[in-house]
Amino acid sequence: MSVNCLTLRIYKLILRKTTLPQQKKRNTNIMGRVSNERTNFAEIVKKTTNNMERKSDIGLIGLAVMGENLVLNMESKGFYVSVYNRTVEKVENFINGRGKGKNFYGATSLEDFIASLERPRKVFLMVKAGQAVDDFIEKLIPILEPGDVIIDDGNTHFPDTARRT
Repeated sequence: MSVNCLTLRIYKLILRKTTLPQQKKRNTNIMGRVSNERTNFAEIVKKTTNNMERKSDIGLIGLAVMGENLVLNMESKGFYVSVYNRTVEKVENFINGRGKGKNFYGATSLEDFIASLERPRKVFLMVKAGQAVDDFIEKLIPILEPGDVIIDDGNTHFPDTARRT
């Protein structure tokens, strides 16, 4: 099974979501009223799907300081994000604390985490460089599919990246 493995040396992830431009709406708005105001369709979809089960756009493993801040940034840009940590208590604390009321899914197992992601799956690893990265990749490969992507956003030394790909 082949899984793409990338190393990012930059904190910021540049993801571009396709969003519909604001358009002049001529017939009815979401409440059924006639409206000529400009409507942001991404906002309408977000409001109407909040109560529906939805797959996450991206997932992150490792909820330390950088991991938490990165997922908060992604969520603030409109992404649905699944989070997982080896210590389940950290996931619960994040979901009930800084992530409360936001578009996060807190997974309690790797299988649950992978199942919550939209295909092709994009998995961010924000764990300590070295053996921890290798261990997580070994756990992920059997439950991922061809075309899924693992992004090692840790401080990995470049020969490790070459060895993993």
